[in-house]
Amino acid sequence: MSGKKKCPVCGLVQSAGTLDCASCATSLINVAPTEDPAEEDLFDLQSPATESAEYPPAAPGKGAGQDPGDGSPAPVSARAPKAQAARPEAVIIFQGADGKRIKARSGDILGRDFTGAEYFNGFPKVSRQHAKVTREEDGWVIEDLNSVNGVYVDGERRTRAPLEPGDSFALSKSCELTVASC
Repeated sequence: MSGKKKCPVCGLVQSAGTLDCASCATSLINVAPTEDPAEEDLFDLQSPATESAEYPPAAPGKGAGQDPGDGSPAPVSARAPKAQAARPEAVIIFQGADGKRIKARSGDILGRDFTGAEYFNGFPKVSRQHAKVTREEDGWVIEDLNSVNGVYVDGERRTRAPLEPGDSFALSKSCELTVASC
């Protein structure tokens, strides 16, 4: 057993002893620890993709849009909508000096009491809402949210800076991260 629990609401992976999610406060008492070692080093900062529901709900033993059983075709309103091509999700992955990875989506806020709390709580100089990462037209950007200890890119304190794979930055000077992929 790996000793990690994944919040069913927001997707944050946390230690097995956690009673409530550090990100959304959902009770984790009835959540079983994961046995998937691949999840152990990845802190998912936002809720997982919503599962697609069957539309409309089918009667027991029937799928959506199927023959209603009387030989006539299913009414148009009862047929499942045409599938649309999924738009690729904007995701950026950071890696800490300890090798742990953090997965973030555009608009995520990094900080001790916000998304990524389990990872960032090990760094007391990281603010509760320290910085925001956003996918813009030209690429990824990190923006300091008026934190006390700042965001540093290449050793220089910045209020806003672009991020690319391989770039290193720090939340305060204590929490160094590298952009693993985006």
